Amino acid sequence: MNDQSTAWQHWFPLIENAVGDLSRCMFDQVGLASGHRVLDLATGIGEPALEAAGRVGPEGRVLGVDISPAMIDVALARAEAAGLTNAEFRVMDIEVLSLPESFDIVLSRCGLMFVDDLRATLGGIRRVLEPGGRISVSFWASGDETPTLSLAERTAHRVLGLPPPGEGEKTPFALCDVTATATALEEAGFADVRIQRIAVTFEFKSASQFVSYREALSSRFVAPMDGRSDRAREHILKAVAEAITPYQDADGTVRMENQAYCLSAVRP
Repeated sequence: MNDQSTAWQHWFPLIENAVGDLSRCMFDQVGLASGHRVLDLATGIGEPALEAAGRVGPEGRVLGVDISPAMIDVALARAEAAGLTNAEFRVMDIEVLSLPESFDIVLSRCGLMFVDDLRATLGGIRRVLEPGGRISVSFWASGDETPTLSLAERTAHRVLGLPPPGEGEKTPFALCDVTATATALEEAGFADVRIQRIAVTFEFKSASQFVSYREALSSRFVAPMDGRSDRAREHILKAVAEAITPYQDADGTVRMENQAYCLSAVRP
């Protein structure tokens, strides 16, 4: 198991407490119900695939795919522990879907931001959807509106005197132009595109927990600190802790509200 999958397991309760709202928004958009056949793209350690499996029941089926074998191993173990026999997981690149079967529903929670060719990926997704099938994808708004994913990275660059971190292609904010993303869905052959904006609140027990969270899961935060002295590193971490003061309650709890989008569409 690689470090990233281990980190995702460790932080899973905190993450799911926040982004679980995105899953439920997506389920509502596609009308997820008993008996549906569901494909979850970039499922990671199995979400929202496993929650979807509980909703579609024994008459339905969920397939979760991810490019990371270590993530898929964790997802398989979680499905087994939950006793879910209608959830399957496979290692697969979502940009090159090789699936003989078709699905009623396709979901992707915060996964499409990292593809190389969005329109080609959406075209591949369309091919595995039944006519009348629905897709729902979620993704983050801009870095300005998503402090949980941008504050630490921006602070590290500022303290080190570096240019601001990139927040475009292959970053969590790659799809933040929601109009352009909706257009990409239409150009890929989808119809009835619907946009829903949703607030996602992350809660941390303390500033230090927030810093640990970003260290564990953000290579964009860690990379600028590589090779720096312990003193420089401590200076950066202290600056990040100070930067989140506006988000702290009197007891030290950190609550950070972020903006995200859920887009749904239909295959005609």
